[in-house]
Amino acid sequence: MPKLLVNKEEAEAKIQARIVEGKQLLGQPIHSEDELKEAQKKGGRWSEYNEDLLLGLFSDMSTLRYRPVSSPAFAYISRGFPQDLDEYREDMGNSIDSLVGICERLELFPGLSDEYPHISGASGTKVFIGHGHSPDWRELKEFIHERLQLPYEEFNRVTPAGLATPNRLTEMLDRACMAFLVMTAEDEQTDGTLHARENVIHEAGLFQGRLGFKRAIILLEEGCEEFSNIHGLGQIPFSKGKIKATFEEVRQVLEREGIIK
Repeated sequence: MPKLLVNKEEAEAKIQARIVEGKQLLGQPIHSEDELKEAQKKGGRWSEYNEDLLLGLFSDMSTLRYRPVSSPAFAYISRGFPQDLDEYREDMGNSIDSLVGICERLELFPGLSDEYPHISGASGTKVFIGHGHSPDWRELKEFIHERLQLPYEEFNRVTPAGLATPNRLTEMLDRACMAFLVMTAEDEQTDGTLHARENVIHEAGLFQGRLGFKRAIILLEEGCEEFSNIHGLGQIPFSKGKIKATFEEVRQVLEREGIIK
C-alpha cells in the first residue's frame, strides 16, 4: 500500500486542482484537426504533470491506478476528425476519473508520519535547483553554495548514465529540504508564447508535492509564460539576465523556512 508523503488535506487539495484543470481542458471547444492536435499536447502535458505530482505525494504509484493520457506523439492513429476527437475526450475523461478515484480513496492510504513520526516531507538537507539550458542557474548555485554555504543538488550533478530518471528524481526528492525552480523562456509554443523547459515544469510538480508550496519556489523569468499550476503561488520574478536581483528574496525565504539564520 502506498504511503502519503504529505497530509491528506494537502494531497486532496492538490489532486482536486488537477481535476478542475483537466475538466477545463476537456470542456474547451475543438472544431478542427489543428485545434485537436493542440488539445492533445496540452492534455499530454497535464497528464505528465499529474504523474510527477503523484510521485511527490505518494511513496509508490504502482497501485494508485492512475490512467495517464496517451502521449500525443504516437497515441492516436487517425481515423478521421470525429473519431479522433471522441478518442481524445474519452482518454481525458478516463484520466480525470482516475484522479477522482484516488481522491475518494485517500483515507485508505497511511501517512509516513503515522508509522514514522519523525519523518516529514522535508527530511533532506540540500537545496535543489531545477533549471533548463539557460546558465542563470549557475549564478543562483554560486549564491546558495558559496555565499550561503548550503549544500545543493541538481539533476546533472551526478551523471545520469546508467540511472533511470525516476530513480534519480526520487533520490533528489529524498535529499532536498528546499527547492528553487528557475523557469526561463526557452520553449516556443505554436501560439508564439515562450515556456520553461518541460523538465523544470515536471520538477516543480514533484517538489511542490513533496515539500509543499512554501518550500518549492519558482524563479520566473520575464517573458516566460506562467502555467496555471503556479498562478498565484510562491514565485519570484526576475528580468532576463538579472537573476541576481532575486538573491535577497531567496535569502529571506531560506530564513523564513529556518534553513539559515
